[in-house]
Amino acid sequence: MDLEKLDKEFVLHSYARNYTNFVRGEGARVFDENNKEYIDFGSGIGVNSVGYGNEKLAEAICDQAKKIIHISNLWVIEPQVKLAKELVQKSGFDMRVFFANSGAEANEGAVKIARKYGQENFET
Repeated sequence: MDLEKLDKEFVLHSYARNYTNFVRGEGARVFDENNKEYIDFGSGIGVNSVGYGNEKLAEAICDQAKKIIHISNLWVIEPQVKLAKELVQKSGFDMRVFFANSGAEANEGAVKIARKYGQENFET
């Protein structure tokens, strides 16, 4: 299989691509199809990197996927409430948690928080 050829034919590119074919990872290290080892300094682009090959994380994802993978924020689910509680308690702030699935939603939330802060702390 010519991975680069297939990629160029079927994937819409929004940036330049590198055709190193990573096949597995361990912690912060990734390995290509020839078992060459790299340290991954870029996986956090657009996401939160939690590393590779973490068995505890994989089990937790698998267990949850067998129940519910995603449900709209219109509904309440126990894992989300428990995570929000833990985040608030560990932050040390008097706050609530906003769960978003994109940077646009996160930015919108930040603007709303800034507006509320301004309204509560300034005259204009």
